[in-house]
Amino acid sequence: TIPGVLSSTFNATPIVTDKFYFLLGLWLVIIIVPPISLSVRRLHDIGKSAWYLLVDVIPYIGNFIFSIIMCLPSDDDNRYGPTQHIMNNK
Repeated sequence: TIPGVLSSTFNATPIVTDKFYFLLGLWLVIIIVPPISLSVRRLHDIGKSAWYLLVDVIPYIGNFIFSIIMCLPSDDDNRYGPTQHIMNNK
């Protein structure tokens, strides 16, 4: 689809479409890493393993369950280390 549009509209060569797919893949990696790392950090704050990210893959209800898990209160001390509070009122 995209290579067909590129080649018919812009007379793009296969080299151009290969570069397009490379840049698209690079862009996807750049925009997917920060949300995953933030989710892992939040899961560690509540004392859960990063494997809980796989709950989000469950069709229909996975996103709802994952949202509930992410709203759980933080544990002060857990096996991943002490929780880093953003605002410390001490």
